[in-house]
Amino acid sequence: MDDSAVIVGALLAGFACGLGPLIASVTRKCIAVGLVGMMICIGCGYVLGLLLALPVSIFYSSWILKSFHLSENDLKSVAMRSMR
Repeated sequence: MDDSAVIVGALLAGFACGLGPLIASVTRKCIAVGLVGMMICIGCGYVLGLLLALPVSIFYSSWILKSFHLSENDLKSVAMRSMR
């Protein structure tokens, strides 16, 4: 297999894993933190592929969901949108 194909595959694996922290950060309205998480996952994907990118993605996503809380007004607006 060509080396460039392995590198592209590893970067795509890191990108796919990086979507988790990005989506988690969008729901918590802290997009910059999610973009950093995505870049970290892409770098981890480059280094060890899914073997490193997936655990980092899970850890970073759970950290975002645990650390960044929605305000009461945000919770009400989400509830109102889900009822429509």
